[in-house]
Amino acid sequence: KSHGWREALDGIRNVARELCLTAPRREEDGVVVKEAKIGIFAFCQDMLVFPYIKRKGHNGSNEEDDEEELAVAIVSDVTEDPFCPLPLNSWSYNVGDGLESNEWYRF
Repeated sequence: KSHGWREALDGIRNVARELCLTAPRREEDGVVVKEAKIGIFAFCQDMLVFPYIKRKGHNGSNEEDDEEELAVAIVSDVTEDPFCPLPLNSWSYNVGDGLESNEWYRF
C-alpha cells in the first residue's frame, strides 16, 4: 500500500500552514489583509490535473449557501505553453486569512 499521495498532501498542508502564519500584512482601505495564495495540481501521464471546488448552482442569495463539489480540469497538451483554463481564484486559496478561515477549510 502506497502512502506517497497522503504524504505529499500532508507536506502541502504544512507549507500552506507556514504561509498562513508568515504571510506579509498590508493595509487596504483601512483593513489589514494577509494574502498568501496556494494551489495544487498533479502531473500524470503527460497531463496537468487541477482539482478545484465547483459550485453546483447559484441560489441567488449568499455564496456560502451554494452547494459545492470537487471537480478537475485537465490540460492534456503540455508540449507547448501549458496553461490552466480556470481562473486563478478557482484553484488557488488565500491561506493567509488564518487557520480558521473559510479559505483554509476549502483548501
